[in-house]
Amino acid sequence: VVGEHQEVVTRAHPGDLNATVCSIEFARSQADVVAVSIHCHESAGDGWNSPEPPTFLAEVCHRWIDAGADVVLGHGPHQLRGVEIYHGRPIVYSMGNFFFTNESRAILPPEAFERQGLDPRTASVTDWNNAAVGGGFSAHEEYWQAMMARLVFDGGQPELELIPITLNRTLPMHQRGMPRVAGGPEGTAILARVAEMSSRYGTNIEPDPSGRRAL
Repeated sequence: VVGEHQEVVTRAHPGDLNATVCSIEFARSQADVVAVSIHCHESAGDGWNSPEPPTFLAEVCHRWIDAGADVVLGHGPHQLRGVEIYHGRPIVYSMGNFFFTNESRAILPPEAFERQGLDPRTASVTDWNNAAVGGGFSAHEEYWQAMMARLVFDGGQPELELIPITLNRTLPMHQRGMPRVAGGPEGTAILARVAEMSSRYGTNIEPDPSGRRAL
């Protein structure tokens, strides 16, 4: 399509979308509450693991809510994304990592080592982590901040509470990656970032004075 600027627009495969919609409609007929989860690394344009969701994600989440889902909970890009309220139902586009202990894995496939210029016959997983391009996940704070969603369903619109989580990036490699509630300045900063990303959807997130949750 000829336009004034270049962009990559993605769409869901119609067959896949219809299949998930059918599953949600069936779940709606069988349950009081229907929660949908999606693992999505894809990002805006041709990106990967970005806070910017791909164009197809909003499309499918809206369809799922229309089909009867009460909430959509996203994960996959290893970092947080915004929250949208669509027809009174929350869409959390990504809650980030809950456990993030990939650095303590015992094995990796040979192609992972080769991608970093390492010999898979002699290199260890620690060598791979240290050689990761751009410092890998450990060099970027956003991969170690997440949130939990607490939902209350009481006959009407669900109530959503967001609880900030830290995965302790500054700890040694063998200790970090386990979740704990983030309070103080870190919790406030996490919720502020989520609030900023959510504002594009018209969602207003009010931080709790404690900095430990947003309502």
